[in-house]
Amino acid sequence: MVTLLLAFRLSTLFLLLAAGAIAVDPDGAAAPDTAAAPDTEAAALLRLKASLIDPTNALEAWSPSSPSPPCDETHRWPRVQCYNGVLIGLRLARLNLSGDFDFAALSRLPGLHSINLIRNNFSGPLPASLAAVRSLRALYLSRNAFSGPVPGDVFAAMSWLKKLYLDRNDFSGELPAGAIAGAPRLQELHLDHNRIEGRVPSKLPATLRLFNVSHNRLTGVLPEAVAARFNESAFAGNPRPVRRALGAAPARAPPARPAPGNTPMPPDVGRPLLSPSPGRTSVFVGHGIHHARRPPRCRGHGAHGPAGRGDQHRVVGGGVGGVGGARKQVAEFVLMSNAAGEFGLPELMKASAEVLGNGTLGSAYKAAMRNGVTVAVKRMRDMNRVGRAEFEEHIRMLGELRHPNVLSPVGYHYRKEEKLIVSEFMPRGSLLYVLHGNNRM
Repeated sequence: MVTLLLAFRLSTLFLLLAAGAIAVDPDGAAAPDTAAAPDTEAAALLRLKASLIDPTNALEAWSPSSPSPPCDETHRWPRVQCYNGVLIGLRLARLNLSGDFDFAALSRLPGLHSINLIRNNFSGPLPASLAAVRSLRALYLSRNAFSGPVPGDVFAAMSWLKKLYLDRNDFSGELPAGAIAGAPRLQELHLDHNRIEGRVPSKLPATLRLFNVSHNRLTGVLPEAVAARFNESAFAGNPRPVRRALGAAPARAPPARPAPGNTPMPPDVGRPLLSPSPGRTSVFVGHGIHHARRPPRCRGHGAHGPAGRGDQHRVVGGGVGGVGGARKQVAEFVLMSNAAGEFGLPELMKASAEVLGNGTLGSAYKAAMRNGVTVAVKRMRDMNRVGRAEFEEHIRMLGELRHPNVLSPVGYHYRKEEKLIVSEFMPRGSLLYVLHGNNRM
C-alpha cells in the first residue's frame, strides 16, 4: 500500500507539472496579433484597481511594487488570464467587488477578450466607458445590481462581442432593438431576470444561437421569425406572457440555458478546439466518464470533500436518495477552486483533450473546454482500490502543498471505477520542455 501511495503522489506530481505545447484562446479565436507592453498592462490594472472597492483584498497582489508584469510566466498576477505573455482575460467573479468599474482603463489592451464580474456588488447604470473596450469577445456581468436601460453602445461599439451575460441584475426600460440586430458576431445574449419592458425585438442577429429574456416585463406578440428560432422557455416568466404569433411553429432550438451564477459558464456549440493531427492524439474526456451524464446541480460542499483553501467547494453533478434516507453520491465533480476558471462536469465531459503522457496509475490530458478554460486532467483509473475517504484525504494533502513548481488541484471527480484530478494547465511547464524546448526528441 505504501508503494501505491508513493506512486499516486509521483503520478499526481507529473500531472501538476505536465503541459502541452499549444495554448488556447478563451473564445476559440485567433491569438491576439497585437499586444500592449507589459508596463501598459500593469498600469491599466493598477488604474482599474483604484476604481474598485475590494473588501477582501483579493487584488492585493496588483501592486506597483510587483517585481514582474501581470503575465509573467513564473509570477503571474492573480485573476488574470494570459496567452503567450499577453493579457487576454480578467477573472474577477465572486470577489464582493463594488465601485465604479473603470472600463476605460482597459481600452489600451487590444488583446483583452474576456471580463468576468459574475456575483459581485456592482450597481447603477453600466458605465459609458464600457464601449471603449472594443476588443471584448465575452462580457459576464450576471448577478450584480446594474440598473437602468441596456445601452445600445455596447452592441454598436464592440463589434467583436460574442457573449453578453446581463442576467439577474436590475435593468429596465426597452431593449435597444436596432443595436442588437446590428451586432455582427453576437452568439449569446442573456437578459433574463431583470425588469425589461416593451416587446421582443423582431430582428435578431443571424449569428445568435442562445437568447434568453425570460422573467422580465415583456408584452405583446412574439415575432414569428424569433419564435421559430428559440424555445418558449427563453420568453417564459413575464407577467403578461409573451404570446406566440398564430401559425408560428414551436422552435426546435435547445431551451434557454441557466444563468452562469447557477451553473458554470456555458460551453460553445461546434467542433472541438483540438482536432486530430499528426503527432497529436485527440480524445474526449467525456469518453471515460459517460456514465456521469446527469443534469448539473450545485450545492455547498458539505462534509464529503477535502478542507477548503479559501474558495467555497461546489459539487457539480447529480445525486439520488430516498426521502429521509442517506444520500448516495453519484457522478459528482467537486470544484475546489475557480483559479483555473469556471466549469463543471458537463463542460469537462465535452472537452477535447490532448494526451500529455501515461504513468503508473493512469493518463494525463490537456483538456480544452468550449468556454475557454484549459486544465490538466489526470485519470487515476488504476486506483480503484482506494476508497473515497482515502482519496479525498490525498486530495486535501495535495491542496496543502506549497511549492513554485507544484500546482494544487482545483477539482476532482470520484467514482468507484473512475477518478479524475484536475489542476491548472501551465503551457510549456513540463520537464520535457525545460530540457528540450521545442526540439522534441
